[in-house]
Amino acid sequence: MSIHHRNIVARDNHPEITGVMQAASHEKSPLVHDDESEGMGELVDYEEALELHRVGKVQWITVLVCGMGNAIDAVEVLSVSFILPVLSNEVPSEHLGYLGAAVFVGMLVGAIVAGFCADKFGRKPVLVMAMFFNFLFMMGFSVSRGLWIMIAFRFMTGCGIGGAVPVVFTLAS
Repeated sequence: MSIHHRNIVARDNHPEITGVMQAASHEKSPLVHDDESEGMGELVDYEEALELHRVGKVQWITVLVCGMGNAIDAVEVLSVSFILPVLSNEVPSEHLGYLGAAVFVGMLVGAIVAGFCADKFGRKPVLVMAMFFNFLFMMGFSVSRGLWIMIAFRFMTGCGIGGAVPVVFTLAS
């Protein structure tokens, strides 16, 4: 069975869609098969389920918050490009590479850890924690004095960014 056969939604006893689903037949929906419908209640394909439910206030707020979180993360990733030219006179170039790469290594680690935590504890608490983590270490980076401390703060900031990005895209979709 190919993956597109999994795009069916089982609905039991929902009065707003019962009439629509009773009128629908298996011939109208290529995603519903007799062998898959046993014991599942009535089935509706994904597009039909989306059409039956409107986009409400909660969905718009979720998309807005996720968009703002994504914008903040993008600004944070790009902010080091303004600092590197200033530091190039005082720091060897290979150390500047470490400073620039630390955020991306942190994003890798953060995405893996946050993905696991989001499945276990929920998307919203992980997003809030990742954004707080991002804020906390961004502030630490802004007041740090030594190069290796700056690299450590950039890595930890990257963990916050990496933790927020997959959760943001999951919530917004």
